[in-house]
Amino acid sequence: MMVMVGPALAGILVATTGYGWTYSIDVVLMLAMFLGLWTLPPLRPEGTIVRPGLESLVDGWRFLKRAGNIRTQYILDIIAMTFGNPIALYPALGTVLLGGGAITTGTLTAAVAAGTFLSSLFSGRVVRYRWHGLGIQRAIQVYGASILAFGAVLLLGVWMPPVSENTVNLGLIIAACVALAVSGASDNISSIYRSTMMQASVPDSIRGRLQGIFIIVVTGGPRLGALYVGALSTLTALWFPPLIGGFIVIALVAFAVRLTPRFRSYDAENPTP
Repeated sequence: MMVMVGPALAGILVATTGYGWTYSIDVVLMLAMFLGLWTLPPLRPEGTIVRPGLESLVDGWRFLKRAGNIRTQYILDIIAMTFGNPIALYPALGTVLLGGGAITTGTLTAAVAAGTFLSSLFSGRVVRYRWHGLGIQRAIQVYGASILAFGAVLLLGVWMPPVSENTVNLGLIIAACVALAVSGASDNISSIYRSTMMQASVPDSIRGRLQGIFIIVVTGGPRLGALYVGALSTLTALWFPPLIGGFIVIALVAFAVRLTPRFRSYDAENPTP
């Protein structure tokens, strides 16, 4: 709910009060969150305690080298987040293509979270599907198709009447939000399978180190995606990066999984890293 209501509310705040007040409110809320984390009691790790440092990081990479299924899911996530993450385009879309300014930017961001929330209502049924590798592949390819559809919607906007922050193309905004909601839902389903695979197949003693590498993947991929869409849209047009990116995600995921048949046949009832 936080990532669904937050962006939409932020768009309204920016449009009505400006960036200064919006960021000030955000800082106060973030400080409250950090205060809550600071007051949590310390949790002593189970098993052998290894001093954090370069050696533990290397140990995690060493395990990942022989854990083909976990390594493949990291690669697939990087592909999706690099070529299928158009969030950096939202402010420009709200200004010059879809109209509505900051409110449209917040609405597009919230649409992704809305899809995530709706798909989470069916998470119980999702985990009953035992072929998690195949589930990840299909979910990410649906994600790529939804980003492709988002790019197609933006392409239609090129032939529509000009818009501004005070005028909007409501039909295109709704269509774009639907496409982004599907992307959020499919990404969430992929995340469920990936997290379950991590919890079930990785030994407790090494899981924390892999979680550290996973954080690098999930935070680094969107940054690469921002660079990709920013640079390519500057050279071409706003609709081009998501349109071609969707094709790239679908193709690269199919190629990567074809090279790792063990990942495609991953069985949740017999988990192996």
